[in-house]
Amino acid sequence: MTFDVRSETFMPITSPHGVDLNKGSWRLVNYSQQGGFALVNESRGFIYQSNGGDAYLETWVWNVDTRKWSMNSILIRKWKDYAQDNEDYDYRFRGTQGTYELVFAPIRVKEDGSLTVILYNTDTQAFRRSKVQMMGEGHEFRFVDTFLDHVDSTLLI
Repeated sequence: MTFDVRSETFMPITSPHGVDLNKGSWRLVNYSQQGGFALVNESRGFIYQSNGGDAYLETWVWNVDTRKWSMNSILIRKWKDYAQDNEDYDYRFRGTQGTYELVFAPIRVKEDGSLTVILYNTDTQAFRRSKVQMMGEGHEFRFVDTFLDHVDSTLLI
């Protein structure tokens, strides 16, 4: 299989109206619900509800069919209770996976040298956890980054 980039047509995508990508900490993530991707401002975090447990995650979603941005506010019921998240906002939205679940991962490895990835199904409002144990010594309190749908070779796609 070959790919000739010279035969492709590329079009720039402007940022959403009113969004300055030079302010804040923006991340581009895979968002397969609408066949595209999303922008998330990581410096803003979740918007917690007054009931103490529910939270909203705000994203700018790019729709590949309409070629337009739209603000998407996702309600995550009982987030604070399930994730045991605090105002420091340890968990970050990392995108969606093939099952359309939202994936959240911490930015720091915990005391026991592990991290817990949380998956949330917006249809059923159900959570799942997956614990990743680091190998060896000295991983405690290190910063980590989580990538979804990573492949080392285009032959695996």
